[in-house]
Amino acid sequence: MTTRSVLLATINYDHPQNGMIRAFEYVFGKQQILDFDYMELERAGKTLQQINAEFVHTACSMKPDWIWLQLQETNILAADTLKLVKKILPNTIITHWTGDYRPAVSPYLASICEATDGTFISSRGQFDLFREAGAREVHYLQVGVDWEEDVLGLPPWEPPFQVPTVVFIGNFYGESFPQGSAQRLSVIRAFRDKGFDIGVVGNG
Repeated sequence: MTTRSVLLATINYDHPQNGMIRAFEYVFGKQQILDFDYMELERAGKTLQQINAEFVHTACSMKPDWIWLQLQETNILAADTLKLVKKILPNTIITHWTGDYRPAVSPYLASICEATDGTFISSRGQFDLFREAGAREVHYLQVGVDWEEDVLGLPPWEPPFQVPTVVFIGNFYGESFPQGSAQRLSVIRAFRDKGFDIGVVGNG
């Protein structure tokens, strides 16, 4: 199957995922991409029922080859909504991606895994966890493009600096995620102790 059009539904906690949207536009062409901002609709006062109905309408009107979701723990778009879209558009591939690294797959995310054709995650070590949660297919995919910062270079770094040889990207969660936090610290310390030029990017 050749993918020509993609319907995106990406997370917008405080800003649209412009880097992700631009990446799809670059690959498939701007006219073939549509972003469904479900979080902005919720902020505008629409009910979950209205948002889900609008998503079904948008998908059925567009008839995309691929629906790319980034839902994580938003609990807005429902698994039953995705199943309905799949029933109406059986040839449309529906996948979801999560960049979260959590010790367990939540009931909501498990329902999304079961309702979609594929699950993309940013941690190779959690394949079995997502399979056990009901994912049909699980694949590794690291997505981390911020359009303003990574592509446009805004705001500019002050003072300017040379990008390190090794860049470790990940937030530090401390006691809220003790095992993962300890692992991340040990990796960073190991690189530093071996004399690598390492930079760390992330909250905390």
